[in-house]
Amino acid sequence: MIEETDLTTLSYNLLDLHLKVGYQKCPFCKRDQKFRVLNNRYKCFHPECQQQGTIVDLVQWHKNCSRSKAIQLVRGEDFQARDAWKKRNHLLSQVFSSYQNGLTDECLDFLNQRGYGICLESVEFGFARGSQYLQSRGFDLAELVSLGLAYSDGREFFRDRVIFGIRDFKSRLVHLQGRSIHAEESVRWLSTPSHFNDQDINPITNYLFGGNQHIDNPPEWLFLAEGISDALTLIELNVPCVACFGVQVNLCRFTALFEKATNLVVVLDNDVYPLMTEHAGLYKSWTPMLESLTQLQTAFPQLKIWCAPPPNIKGIKDVNNWYMTEKLTPESFAQGIKRQSQTLFDFALNTFRGHREYHPLLLRLLKAQPNSQRRETYRQILPTDIVSYLLEVYG
Repeated sequence: MIEETDLTTLSYNLLDLHLKVGYQKCPFCKRDQKFRVLNNRYKCFHPECQQQGTIVDLVQWHKNCSRSKAIQLVRGEDFQARDAWKKRNHLLSQVFSSYQNGLTDECLDFLNQRGYGICLESVEFGFARGSQYLQSRGFDLAELVSLGLAYSDGREFFRDRVIFGIRDFKSRLVHLQGRSIHAEESVRWLSTPSHFNDQDINPITNYLFGGNQHIDNPPEWLFLAEGISDALTLIELNVPCVACFGVQVNLCRFTALFEKATNLVVVLDNDVYPLMTEHAGLYKSWTPMLESLTQLQTAFPQLKIWCAPPPNIKGIKDVNNWYMTEKLTPESFAQGIKRQSQTLFDFALNTFRGHREYHPLLLRLLKAQPNSQRRETYRQILPTDIVSYLLEVYG
């Protein structure tokens, strides 16, 4: 049905509106944090606005045209996008199959040295050997260039990299990501570009690694990591998990998964910004991610979100460091997670207690999950001069 068409993508392509899943500024009344996009529908919750609808309604309003004209515009743009997507998907699947047939002992040794063994039985991966591997397997250079997997001079995008397949919730291959096996390589990870034949394709940040494995029946405890490396470690430890790509990610985009989840345990790196910098002492990964987690908590108050950075031990920054250094087993990892875990509110409070610019985030969490004990905990950090405090926080 045309009403189910991707609202965020087409609103940008047709209307140049930068909408996202979740709460944002309303394009109708211009009020902040009142306009929500969810399940390809939008709604403004301000009582004086209350605009709501689908991409068709949005196009009709923005273009000031008839509904039939709006439907025509949406269908035309949607067809072009879907046609390009199918062609790219077909070629990408062929490329990935070729990479999967190119595994070498060098590739497997690289993975084994990082503690990956059992997990490799359930994860799709391949290997890009040398600088012209795909062409040696019969792929046309022009097609590879259109896909962003080669340059016009014949050099290929992925060279000496372990290649992992990224699938959407319907298990369709949408991106590839490659990890260099060479320690001297400055760019460890590369992802397929987000364009095909001059048409924009959803970037890798719009997907979750492993999300298709849990979309139909999420486990009671689902873990969220950042990046494939930590996801592989969790799978090695028999922990059900998904991984996002980067920390500047909109988690509300993954409504179909998180609306069914009960407990979400987030495990990001524990390194902090150095002294004498703007965010000195704050977590590098957690600080930007907490805004997205707050939006997710607001959208799904029933979801219990837990934050569990690795222990602050020398040499341990991420889950893979923790696993390798402490020689973790599934049992010892579970015990460690219990020690490290805090609720999202408690973790945000402990992280931002002395950083008042982040206190509006704490208040949004209190509103999302009203709790008298949490309100009292927050009240204890308030200064005597509440007026000065509010002026400082809200400016």
